[in-house]
Amino acid sequence: MLTRRGLHASIYSSRIVYNGQACAPGLLFWVIALAEPPQMLLANILKEAIDKARVFSDRFIVPDDFMLGHPEREKMIVYLKALSWKGTESGAADSARVSVWKVRNEWRKHKEFVEMEQLAHEACTDLVEETALMLGYLNGDQRMIERVLKARRGDRYNDRQEITGKGGAPIEFTINLGGVPRPQRLE
Repeated sequence: MLTRRGLHASIYSSRIVYNGQACAPGLLFWVIALAEPPQMLLANILKEAIDKARVFSDRFIVPDDFMLGHPEREKMIVYLKALSWKGTESGAADSARVSVWKVRNEWRKHKEFVEMEQLAHEACTDLVEETALMLGYLNGDQRMIERVLKARRGDRYNDRQEITGKGGAPIEFTINLGGVPRPQRLE
């Protein structure tokens, strides 16, 4: 929530609400910029972004018995939670304050870690789909919703149609070019 001199605005994904009304980001920036000092505006935007990151990170739950006894268990958990919403190995490693080298060459030697890492990647993909659908709903973007459906259920939502004969057999056809004029050779 951005608040200054009675102006209330919040950022929800790509939708911005100002005094209860959805508005374009550019318009909101100018309205708030007139009433809010730039450093306060930036500080509030960063705080809200950090709060959103915390919510995304808390969505991925690592089991209590994951890698019990491992000296870097807590860093692994931070890595996995960050990977679940950042989606990149380097971004998650940075969050855990470890090197990508350590993740690749030490942590991935543990089967349990590799399995949880795969679940974190799937959680990130789910989050991307969820965000794409939400943006599609909020913006009335039917093409966005259609693209998500095609990715998830390509067998049902597909531009391509396959036509077969009876019982899945190939369709037989004949092309007759008899009535098509042939080009004449120039000499």
